[in-house]
Amino acid sequence: MFKKYLKNIGIIILIACAIGGSTFAYDYYQTYQEKEKELAFLVNPNDKPWQWDDELFRVQSRVSDKTNRTVLRKVYLRGGYSVEVFKLDDYSVAGVVSFKAACEPKTEIETSKKYRSGKPIKLFCNNAGSALKHGAKWGKDDYPLVTWSNNFDGFKFSSDLVVFDFDFDKLDREITLLKSTKISGS
Repeated sequence: MFKKYLKNIGIIILIACAIGGSTFAYDYYQTYQEKEKELAFLVNPNDKPWQWDDELFRVQSRVSDKTNRTVLRKVYLRGGYSVEVFKLDDYSVAGVVSFKAACEPKTEIETSKKYRSGKPIKLFCNNAGSALKHGAKWGKDDYPLVTWSNNFDGFKFSSDLVVFDFDFDKLDREITLLKSTKISGS
């Protein structure tokens, strides 16, 4: 009787371990798949691939072909958009939000939103016709921003641009190092 009891307990433990292991493997696979989708989000075949800059906070990076500087990006798959941030020569912050949307390449859409000046805010379709984009710039004393968000007639986004997620110090160091000059006579 005791042997039968131990055998049943052993079988139950094995079944529990199998279920637990399967659940863990499935969750790991799902997370891996989501991370791969984030890295591939709105990437054209000729683009440089994105890499994880901070995988925990899901921040990606790549070096821009235009500026030869690092661009940081966060992808929001459920919202269908990504937010890219980078620094300019004067250490100010610039950002671009890209919404996944089929659109006519190289066109613009005037939204009902307006800048403080009264000028309408526009969304621009990328060359591939796969995304609408909007850019913004903040002065070097205007960050760290807490949240950048808006709703452009149904194209909504919200991104935390806090220092904990985006490493702006890294971008500042990069700009500073690009300003180096040779010392004469050395």
